[in-house]
Amino acid sequence: MSTRTPSSFSASARANAAKQAANAASDAAAVKAKAARAALSAKAKFTALSADLQAAKDEGSDLESQAADATTARKAAEQAVQDSSKTNIPAGASIEEAQAALKDTKNRLTDATDGLHSAIDEEHAALEKHKHAAKKVDEIQEAADKAEAEENDAESAESDATDAADKADSTADSTQAAADRAETAEKDAEDADTEAKAAKAKAEGELHDAQDELKADEEKLKEEQEENKKNMDDALSAIKDVENEMPSDSVSALE
Repeated sequence: MSTRTPSSFSASARANAAKQAANAASDAAAVKAKAARAALSAKAKFTALSADLQAAKDEGSDLESQAADATTARKAAEQAVQDSSKTNIPAGASIEEAQAALKDTKNRLTDATDGLHSAIDEEHAALEKHKHAAKKVDEIQEAADKAEAEENDAESAESDATDAADKADSTADSTQAAADRAETAEKDAEDADTEAKAAKAKAEGELHDAQDELKADEEKLKEEQEENKKNMDDALSAIKDVENEMPSDSVSALE
């Protein structure tokens, strides 16, 4: 049969609660650490994507500039074609001179046309590169925006986890303190109980000794009373014997 007192049950319950609170604080600390790692990972991801985004924007800006230069070159080539298509034959020129002028126009126009074709190809390629660069910027921007949102969520989760861990630590500390106080109170109660039992045993022993002493005194008194009665009886008997032995006249005189 258990001899534990209610206070010992309370102390045990408090100790168990302290252990559970400590476990909860440990779990909260683990969640906090995990949230901190997640926040760092999200931040690193966002930082990397931000760098990639800036690099993509710089590249896109360069390609945009190249495309603009290619457009300018193409327009210049178009103007060159227009200029080269004109033939100037002076008045009074001979047939040979006219033919030479036309052949020169044809050669210049052919070169200008070839230049225009090249300029168009270069402009097309430059615009295509710029288009891909712009698409890349949009894709990285979308990923960076998502990473930034994830970073914000991770930081918020880390903050919540930190608050929860701090609260759990505080609860564990206060619960442990209560358990320590309960344990001390239980020990004090046990000590007081031990002292009370010792005092009771001492009192019972003293009472038993007093009762024994009283009983001995009563027996002694009884013996003394019996002795006195015996002596009284003996004295009365002796007086009676003396009276019986004396003459009747003496007895009357005595009376």
